[in-house]
Amino acid sequence: MAGYLKLSLACIIWGMGWTAARYGVVHIGPYLTGEYRFLLSFLFFLPFLFYPKPIKPSFKTMVYMIPLALTGYYMNNLAAYIALNYTTGTTASIIVMSNPMNIAVLSYFFLKDKLNAAGFLSIVLSVTGALIVVVKGNFMSIITMDVNVGNLLIVGCALSWSIYSILIKMFEDKITSIENVTYGSLFAAVGFLPFSLEPVSAGSVDMALVGVLIFLSLFNTNLAFYLWSEGIKDANPNTAAVFFGLIPLSAAVTENIVFGERMALYHITGAALIFFGILLYVITKKNGLKTGVAGGTGTS
Repeated sequence: MAGYLKLSLACIIWGMGWTAARYGVVHIGPYLTGEYRFLLSFLFFLPFLFYPKPIKPSFKTMVYMIPLALTGYYMNNLAAYIALNYTTGTTASIIVMSNPMNIAVLSYFFLKDKLNAAGFLSIVLSVTGALIVVVKGNFMSIITMDVNVGNLLIVGCALSWSIYSILIKMFEDKITSIENVTYGSLFAAVGFLPFSLEPVSAGSVDMALVGVLIFLSLFNTNLAFYLWSEGIKDANPNTAAVFFGLIPLSAAVTENIVFGERMALYHITGAALIFFGILLYVITKKNGLKTGVAGGTGTS
């Protein structure tokens, strides 16, 4: 149950982060927002490498960190920032909801983790609920999506994040979550630096922006990435996929609170499907239900 709670909290925080990131991007642009986010994240987490127990860096650690940092921290976010110059946030959210299915397929091939029928249904319910929230109940917006550079970049962004989630499980005994977040943030900050050399105008900096950057670094990166890493280690990537639907739901609720919008029927319907999918997964795992899919049985 601890793993479920960690995954839930990570997704809820990431959902809240969409509103914060939007504020940052409007005021100082996407690249500077990303640069300050990861630089502050690195500085906030750096002390944990030395206290309470020093963690000595090693060549092997850096070898494992390269694919983790590239997929989870750098390419994932860089692709998303560039893509939003060509596509809308709603379209991006729809495409990103392919993550749970990506994770299920990658888990099968790389971790030999077969998804049972209950797990598959849980993911379908969670994804469907999330899509209802994202498209505001209008599924025709999915059919009318066009293919452009931005959408293709978001596909790459989603695949990159799915690979990252699998790598966490593959490297769980090779690198700690503290090292993952600290070095991953450092790699991303260095990667964003060439795009972030333009100085910030004094007029764009206010206390709200400072608060947003602290939230994005301390909570959206440090805490959420740490919880996601620990949650996958406690459970597995397929379990993480079930909770992914909480991200757009949390984002929608946060925007409603911040901008004073009312909850609509599609919010309630989507939320019900997401929570039912999660509940179904938790109950079937607890009771040891292993109904196979495609002629096979296994854990999910």
